[in-house]
Amino acid sequence: MYLNEVSEKIEDGIKMISEHFQRKNEISEDSILYLKNSDLSEKKIIINEETSFFKETIFKKFYKYNLKELELHYGDVLYDKLNFQLFFVDYQEKRKIIPCNDFLILRPSGFLKSILNDSNGKKYLVQEISKVYKSDYPDKVEAIKKIYIPNDFSELIDIFYARPDKKMVDISQINIKQGLMTLDKIVKRIRHGEINVNTSNYFQRRGNLWTNDVKSRFIEALIVRQPVPAFYFDATNNDKWLIVDGLQRLSAVKEFVLEKENPLRLSGLYYLPDNDYNNKTFDELPRAAQRNIEEYEIIAYRIEPPTPKEVKYKIFKSINESALTLSNQEIRHALNHKINEIDPTSPAEYVKELSEESIFKKLIETNNISTDRMLDREIVLRYIAFRIIPYENYSPKSSEFLDNAMTGIYRISEDDLKKYKLEFGEALFCIDKIYGETAFRKSMFGLPEDKFINNLFEAWMYAFSIITDRHREILIEKKILVKAQTKELIKDKKFLQTIDVEKAYTIEGVRYRFITVKNFILNFVK
Repeated sequence: MYLNEVSEKIEDGIKMISEHFQRKNEISEDSILYLKNSDLSEKKIIINEETSFFKETIFKKFYKYNLKELELHYGDVLYDKLNFQLFFVDYQEKRKIIPCNDFLILRPSGFLKSILNDSNGKKYLVQEISKVYKSDYPDKVEAIKKIYIPNDFSELIDIFYARPDKKMVDISQINIKQGLMTLDKIVKRIRHGEINVNTSNYFQRRGNLWTNDVKSRFIEALIVRQPVPAFYFDATNNDKWLIVDGLQRLSAVKEFVLEKENPLRLSGLYYLPDNDYNNKTFDELPRAAQRNIEEYEIIAYRIEPPTPKEVKYKIFKSINESALTLSNQEIRHALNHKINEIDPTSPAEYVKELSEESIFKKLIETNNISTDRMLDREIVLRYIAFRIIPYENYSPKSSEFLDNAMTGIYRISEDDLKKYKLEFGEALFCIDKIYGETAFRKSMFGLPEDKFINNLFEAWMYAFSIITDRHREILIEKKILVKAQTKELIKDKKFLQTIDVEKAYTIEGVRYRFITVKNFILNFVK
C-alpha cells in the first residue's frame, strides 16, 4: 500500500513573513506558536527567546491556509527536511502550534504508528522521504504520498535490513548481463507490455514526474546523439521486464513516441532550433530525427535468472539510492578536477581545501549543514565567486554565475589563490568573533528566523575579506557597536528585500546588498 493510505494527513508546513510575528511584549496565552527547527531540543518543543508567535487574526487576514488543518495534534509526526529526521508530537504545549515549511506533517493511522514504533520501520520511512527531498521531483508531497508501505511489516526486515547468510548465496548463480540495445527494441517491448512501465505496482516510484521541459531535453539528447545514463532491468521474466533504474526516461520516451491522443510536445530545448522542433510531436519530426531516436543505442543491464532473490533486492536498493540527481556542485566538482598528477591545483581541489579549514568546518557544524551533496563546497564557492568576479559584473542566474566562477579558478594565479584562502580564514575568524552563532542568519538583525542564508554569507565574507588585518582587529575591538548597528540595517527596507529569495539574486539585489554591507563595514574602519 501507499503512504497516503495509512496516513490521515500528509502536507507541508507554511512559510510566514517575519513582520507578522508578535513582539515579546505582545505574546499572550492564546498566541499561536510558529514552530521552527531551532525550537526542537531532545525531540521536545522548547520555547526560548528566539521562538516566534503570531495572532490568529493576523494569520486569517494574510494567509489562505486553513489554520485548523495546519495545527499540530497529539500523535502527529514531523519530518525535519533540514536534518532528515522524524519527531513525534507529544504535545506538552497547551497552545496551538503551526510548523514552518521546513517540516512535513504526517498524521499516521494505527498501522503506520506500529511501523514507526519499530526502529527499522522508522529508519525505512526516513530513508524513503529523504530520497524524495534530495531528488528533483517537482511535487515532492505527491511523490511522498506514493511511498510504498508493505502490508506485512516483516517484508521491511527481509528486504532492507536482514543480511543474507553468505553461505546460502551461491555467487555462481548471479547473472547480470550488459549489452547495447536500440531504443526501437525498448519501445516495442513497452508497446506490447513486455516492459512494465507502471512501476507503482512493484516498486515505490511512479513515472511522469518530470516537467515537460525536462522530458523534452531528454528526447533532444537522443536526437543529437548525446550520451545518456545506462538503464537497469529485472529480466527474470523475459516477457515482463521490470524497471530498476531509468523510469523517468522511459516514461518520457513512451509519452513522446507511443502516446497518440495526448503526446508530449517538445519545449525548452537547448540545441535544436525552435522553428523546426518546438511544440512538435514524434510524428511531426523530420524523418532523420525520428530515425536517430529509434536507432539510438542504450546501455542496458539485465538481471536474469537464476540471480538469487537476496541479490536482486540488494541491486534494487543500491541502484535507487545512488541514482539521485547530481547536485550542481557535484557536477562542478566532476568537471573541474585534476586530470593527471602534473597539473596544477584544480578548482575542485582548491574548493575542497577551503571547505576543510577548521574555522569553516565549525560554521558548517554550527548550522547543521549537510556535506553529503557538497553543499559545504558550494558555500565556499560563493565566497570565491565574488572575489574573482566583481559583484558589479554579476548576472543571473546564480547557478550559472557559480559555474563560471568554478571554471574561472583555472585562470587565477597561485599567489592570488593563496591570498584568497588566507583571507577566507581571516574573514571567518573575525565574523565569528563579532557575531558568533548568529552570523549569516537573520538573527544578526534581531529577527526571529535562525537559518543559515547563503546571500548573507556572500556579502559579509566579501566585505570582511577585502579589508586589512588591522581593520579586522578594529572591528573586533568595536564588536559591541558593530552588532548593535547591524540590527539597524533592517530599517532599510530595500536592503531587507535583497535578503529574501525573490530579489536576492537579481542584478539590482546583489549590487545593493554588497554595496550596503561593504559601506557598513568601511564606516567602522575609516
